[in-house]
Amino acid sequence: MGAATVRWKQRIFLIISIILNVSMMPYFKYANFFLGNVSAVRTSLGGPALSREIVLPIGIAFFTFEKLTYTIDVYRGMNKPLKSFWDFLLYIMLFPKIIAGPSCAFTRLRASSPTAALSTRWMRSWRACFALSWVWLVPWLS
Repeated sequence: MGAATVRWKQRIFLIISIILNVSMMPYFKYANFFLGNVSAVRTSLGGPALSREIVLPIGIAFFTFEKLTYTIDVYRGMNKPLKSFWDFLLYIMLFPKIIAGPSCAFTRLRASSPTAALSTRWMRSWRACFALSWVWLVPWLS
């Protein structure tokens, strides 16, 4: 009974993760449309216009599907969850993976790491590269 309870809890967390991740895309895509319509109705009725605008994050679909592949791979038991939140963020935002094309499964990326596992040393080197890229990029953006 203990294993069935754990599997049921894992399924609940998987469903919550899928709902939260997938619901972000329509929210960011259509929120301005609905806010614009509500603002137009309020203005036509003599009320003040809404001035709030929601900015669509760059790459929201890509990052959403990357999080889903990780969550589903962990749920299926293909990989163990990463121990560190920073390692999870690094997996999601790993630059070579982003420019490689479509979303790749977490199992493929983990298997392609230098030690066939995301070692702490390998992750630290990628963290350093990511941090240095931002140090170089941020002055150019402003």
